[in-house]
Amino acid sequence: AEGRTLRILIISAPEDLARLDAIRADLQALADPVGTSAEQAAAIAARIPGVALLTHSIHGNEPAGFETAMQTVYQLLASEEPATMEILRNVITIINPTQNPDGHERFAAWNNSVTVAGGSDEPGALEQTEPWSVWGRFNHCRFDMNRDLVAQSQAETRALRGAIQRWRPQVVVDLHSTTSQYFFPPTARPMNRNIGTTAVKWEERFGRGNAMAFDARGWQYYVRDIFDAFYPGYVDSWPALSGATGMTYETDGGPEIRLRKEDGTVMTFEMGIAHHYVASLATLATLATHKLERLRDYWQFRVDGMAEARARTMKRVVVQPGRDPAHTARVMRLLAAQEVQVTRTTAPLTSAAAHDYVDGTTGRRTFPAGGYVIDLAQP
Repeated sequence: AEGRTLRILIISAPEDLARLDAIRADLQALADPVGTSAEQAAAIAARIPGVALLTHSIHGNEPAGFETAMQTVYQLLASEEPATMEILRNVITIINPTQNPDGHERFAAWNNSVTVAGGSDEPGALEQTEPWSVWGRFNHCRFDMNRDLVAQSQAETRALRGAIQRWRPQVVVDLHSTTSQYFFPPTARPMNRNIGTTAVKWEERFGRGNAMAFDARGWQYYVRDIFDAFYPGYVDSWPALSGATGMTYETDGGPEIRLRKEDGTVMTFEMGIAHHYVASLATLATLATHKLERLRDYWQFRVDGMAEARARTMKRVVVQPGRDPAHTARVMRLLAAQEVQVTRTTAPLTSAAAHDYVDGTTGRRTFPAGGYVIDLAQP
């Protein structure tokens, strides 16, 4: 809204960058269980790298992610140490430096204007309390975009959706900074069953990879908090409902330069950035190690989802234009933008056992032409 450009950075080994179009075509095929057989999916998984999307600071006043992005990018571009080279050979890393540049700029301008040199951990200091009128959590329209991936009302959200649909990442990490201790998955149970039985396995695997990196440095962290995936509008749950491993990471430094905790210890913004940086690299390393299995599971998620839908009693949803056909069409366009396949009938459609959503009645029903049909057995 304020004229800033949203950018993503695509980093991988030179040989993979040289064949990005072919890799992207393979990723689209992997996302299509109708046109891609198990044998074809296995061959694709064997010849392409995994894809991870690291997206930062959707809440603009959680700036540790924004700062971390620069360090992660520098490491991947400049380092030749073995672990980084292994990531480059096996992973295409997509960096979204900030999902909320307007909110971040609003917060940064305020923070830089009031923060004393080196930062103050005094709870009464002006820099410790961001005014509501400045609040950088939201974008220009004062909208919380980490709730928007259902309605997709904001331009920034639609841009993120496009990047996910274009690159089909198997791992999506949303980097925040609001907790008093570092958090990464696995999350607390119960788990949304619609994200598949393998979701638990991958949360555990990525969590253990992160834990090893933190343990090696003597850093504290916690897991199994309630960052649930039941609401599909979050940046972790929306891609998870299409087969990715979607995860929220919360660092314990920032937005304050120095934050005095309840136990009297002081956490610095610099340490919050360091924690995000190590977790990011550990996640990429885990994907590099298990990329073949993760790619296969991405395809299998969609196969299983279609098989489950075929076994259900309810096969499809029929939506009639009703009293507000323009609004109904808008909702159908929104579903289609999220790759839900919607068909419009050109002839009457009869169902022997239709269940009315509004009044609950069941029975034979004929729907006139011009209605919208959503078959549930679809990728």
